[in-house]
This record gives sequence, C-alpha cells and structure tokens, in this order.
Amino acid sequence: GLLSLALARETVEAVVHLTESRFHLPNVSHTFHGRDVFAPVAAHLAKGVAITDFGPVVTDWHTINLPTAERVEGQINGIVLEIDRFGNLCTNIPQALIPTDVALSIKIAGYGLKGISATYGDVPPGKLLALIGSQDTLEIACRNGSAQDKLGVDRGQSVVLTWQH
Repeated sequence: GLLSLALARETVEAVVHLTESRFHLPNVSHTFHGRDVFAPVAAHLAKGVAITDFGPVVTDWHTINLPTAERVEGQINGIVLEIDRFGNLCTNIPQALIPTDVALSIKIAGYGLKGISATYGDVPPGKLLALIGSQDTLEIACRNGSAQDKLGVDRGQSVVLTWQH
C-alpha cells in the first residue's frame, strides 16, 4: 500500500522488489532507505537502467483504497486525507476536478474560504487559505501557522467546495 497514491495516478510499467544491491549505497541503514536505496535507484532509473534490473517483478502487490472526491452539481465533496508536518490539510480533491471559471467557496469545520490562492503570500500571516499543493490536490493551510491547530480538525474531516455559474 505504500505507493497507492502514485499507482492511482500513473500507468504502472512494473513493480519490482529492490534487491539488486549494486544499485544501492554501499552501507544501507536499517532506517533510512529513502537515502540509501530509493534515491540511488531513482538516479539509475533516470540514467536509463531498466526497471527490471533492480530486482524481481512483484505481481501480488496491494493498494489501499483511498476515498475519492465526488463532484455533484455545483459542488465537490472531499475529505482531509493527510496532515503534513506544517499542519497543512491535504485533501483528496484533485485540481483537475475543480472548475476554473467560477467563484469558489470552500467549507471546512464550519469555516469558509473564498477562492483558491496561488501562494501563501496571498494572505496575511495567521490567515487560512486554500491552494493547490505539490500533489496537485486542494490543501487548506495557514500562513506562518498550522491549519490543523487553527481549525482543530483531523484526517477524515469533510471539505466541501461550492460554486454558482
């Protein structure tokens, strides 16, 4: 389930077990595989090494079924999937689902936001904003603060976008 979000968005060429140590750093720690295994493998992959050279193909991999946002007439219903270390509320609402030619309202935990900001700098410090995050999904954030702390919410919190044509 580790790669469920990535696998849901991309075409899968293959899933492999990274057993070929010649593509890892010489000393692999027990706790830092991002540095010692994944980063070197990614570099070799970018240089053109075939994915199947990194280890045997895995055919019985599993994904986690994550809830998807639902667009119904004039609104999108989603939830907070993740809260990052800054307290940003990462939702399951993809940018591709959000209309661009309308005035948006976003509701979360009884709080309302108008529109989607381009950057954190679009609002004063301490204010909440909605923006499209690095995963191309809607995030609720607080400039120089934690949206989670400000709203007192957790994963699973409902997020509703509405608009009028």
